[in-house]
Amino acid sequence: NIKGAVTYLEKSTDPENPAKTKPGVWRTLAKAQNESKNFAAALKTGRIILGLKQEKQWEADSMLDLALSQIGLAKYEEAMETANKALAIDVKGPHLAGLHLVKAEVALRQNRPEKALQDYQKTIQMVLDDPLIKPRALAGAAQSAELLEEEGKAAQYRLQLKQGFPNWNDDPIEIKQPEKEGEN
Repeated sequence: NIKGAVTYLEKSTDPENPAKTKPGVWRTLAKAQNESKNFAAALKTGRIILGLKQEKQWEADSMLDLALSQIGLAKYEEAMETANKALAIDVKGPHLAGLHLVKAEVALRQNRPEKALQDYQKTIQMVLDDPLIKPRALAGAAQSAELLEEEGKAAQYRLQLKQGFPNWNDDPIEIKQPEKEGEN
């Protein structure tokens, strides 16, 4: 019950005095807000978290949550900048695969399938069976390969997705079409 968790976690926090709440509660709230697709609230929570003192690994993880909310709000350049800053922190952890996934999804949305496929492949190599990240990466890699007209590679990714995550059902990423001259 993600929405129930969001409600409970919001009651457990004080945006007026963020330091009164442990950073882990804020991070959990941001993750739940992103999961429930309340990206505007997750963005606010993410900015609060980054203002708190925390270990470098958790700072990078918090930046991942912030980048995911930025993607949800179609702030692609900001999401890419956030992901790159988080990767520059250079700490090991499960957040690394998520950061490469962010970069891949931004590249795909910006109609850069070659770059997207590279980052999806990095993500796939980093995670074995993560039920949230791996299927998104496989689906995105398949979509990127199709855009690159690499049908055999796309079919391989779709087969891996079907075998490893048979219940996965998500819409393809919407690709931003290049603007034509004269359009703003």
